[in-house]
Amino acid sequence: MPVILLIGDDQTLQQTRAAVLRTIGAETVLADTRSAMAAQSQRLFDLLLLCHSVPEEVAAGIVRAFRSHTAFTPILRIAHLSTWDSSEEDGFESVTSGEPARLLKRTAELLGIRRSQCSVAA
Repeated sequence: MPVILLIGDDQTLQQTRAAVLRTIGAETVLADTRSAMAAQSQRLFDLLLLCHSVPEEVAAGIVRAFRSHTAFTPILRIAHLSTWDSSEEDGFESVTSGEPARLLKRTAELLGIRRSQCSVAA
């Protein structure tokens, strides 16, 4: 089971996204920006997901610190814009909207989960 660290400062959004991500069989660990580094130092994660509620400068610092700890774990940034899907922007492997179907699709791609293993919408 893949383990995802969700970092954000909006607890309701985090809980909602965690529930959505569990539909593809992922375990989720929630952290706010103050506890993110402690969480990532306690265990390995298959994916780091940064909410749009994390300010850009804080997100950049988290990415730098996370990369110094583990260089190979993909980082997915959720952006405000529903049409924004890009790669390797500011250290992120991918940037996507928070819309559930797009979030699940991009997460499954980054985790290498085949469509037959989950109910990800196209």
